[in-house]
Amino acid sequence: MDHGAPVSDIAIQDATPAHHNLICDSFLHEYRTAMMAKQTPAAVLLAKMRALLESPTWRTLVCIDPEFDEVLGFLVYRDAGTAAWLQVKKKYRKRGVARALVTAAGLSTFCLDVAFMPDRRKAGWPQMRFRPYLPDVAQLDTEILEMVG
Repeated sequence: MDHGAPVSDIAIQDATPAHHNLICDSFLHEYRTAMMAKQTPAAVLLAKMRALLESPTWRTLVCIDPEFDEVLGFLVYRDAGTAAWLQVKKKYRKRGVARALVTAAGLSTFCLDVAFMPDRRKAGWPQMRFRPYLPDVAQLDTEILEMVG
């Protein structure tokens, strides 16, 4: 399958609240059929993702084609060893978008703690440890920062 040439004219930027609905819709579309999520109601999955997107301790990067103002993919992460979700639109996969997001975030290629575990893995992916509590930790972080600040 030819996935096309690498995407060369892209920009990585922090997601804004305007991106949140797109990110949630894309995440739910991709993840709700994953084996790990099959019995989980969509509202629960979305609440977990929204907690991450709104937490001050997590960051979300989007990869944008500036010519068409199109979001090609996104990455939700906390630090170099903790990521919640990385997603690239199907037509842009294997074209350097995921690599650009991971590089911009400074993620470790050794091992990642992930809040949402993919149901399939490919050669070359880092080792992943499933930590489903991460979104709850993000929400707790938010509440603590609001009480203190």
